[in-house]
Amino acid sequence: LSNCVDIEYSPMEFFDPQYPTTPIGFDVESYQAVVKKLGLKENIVNTGFDGLIPALQANRCDLVWTALYINDTRLKVADAVPYFKTSQVVMVPAGNPKGIKAEADLCGKSVSIQGGGLVQERITAASKRCTDGGKEAIKVQAYPKVADEYQQIVIGRVDAVWEIDTSVADFQLKNPGKYELAYSIP
Repeated sequence: LSNCVDIEYSPMEFFDPQYPTTPIGFDVESYQAVVKKLGLKENIVNTGFDGLIPALQANRCDLVWTALYINDTRLKVADAVPYFKTSQVVMVPAGNPKGIKAEADLCGKSVSIQGGGLVQERITAASKRCTDGGKEAIKVQAYPKVADEYQQIVIGRVDAVWEIDTSVADFQLKNPGKYELAYSIP
């Protein structure tokens, strides 16, 4: 049973630091448990985030068991089963120096995201609300990899990161005291 997964989204899927070619994490290990229970052979196909659904559509894998939001866009081309509840958050440097507490506070600010997903759809809509309200657009910086997205706040190139809460919590645990949540997005 082949699984397309972008193995760079700790704690959901990432390479074991002790065995750098071995994928681990919640999604990977859940998939492996099901494959074992069904008596099938596993085949993990490391696929870039923006290529997950196209790979499924092209039959390069049987399923995509990875941290993807179920939304109308994806349901038009694939079936989905919810197995994990999460939300999106906006993370800022500790002390929240730019005073970001709500979506409207992002107008005119630089925000990094992982491109190609629901976060990009939502931040694009939020930026339009800024300009429709006479404010400056959100300066969106989209990256193909989550590590690149986070690196932008580390080096001070962005004011905030808009990402899934699980990933942000993992990042904060690895960088204690340096970042905080500005707000959650329902």
